[in-house]
Amino acid sequence: MYWMSAERMICASHVVSDAAEGRQGLHGHNWKVSAHVRAERLDRSGQVLSPTVLEAELWAILDPIDHRHLNDLASFHSGKGPFPTTAAGLARLVGEQLAARINDDRVQLRRVDVTPRAGLLISWEQP
Repeated sequence: MYWMSAERMICASHVVSDAAEGRQGLHGHNWKVSAHVRAERLDRSGQVLSPTVLEAELWAILDPIDHRHLNDLASFHSGKGPFPTTAAGLARLVGEQLAARINDDRVQLRRVDVTPRAGLLISWEQP
């Protein structure tokens, strides 16, 4: 099995209501988003996927989110959602959209990791 990952950084704000911790205020993060794909066999050029393709597809999903307020974005309130405007919701949103763009009979998106701050990693894995 072969694995490949691509990573991008975005900046975005959100409001999360968390009664347990008493936080509800507007705040932002520099979100690190990593996508992990696998393939049982390499392509004709000996790669899992062209790095420029994986990076471009990941950025095509993240670019409309970058420097935005997540709670205002329709993508979090439509489609298979609603997706919570949390790291877990962002991971699932990116994962489902990226899988629809790149999955085929050879390459499969397996996991998306989101790091909203140092020391914290949230993952969504393709079922």
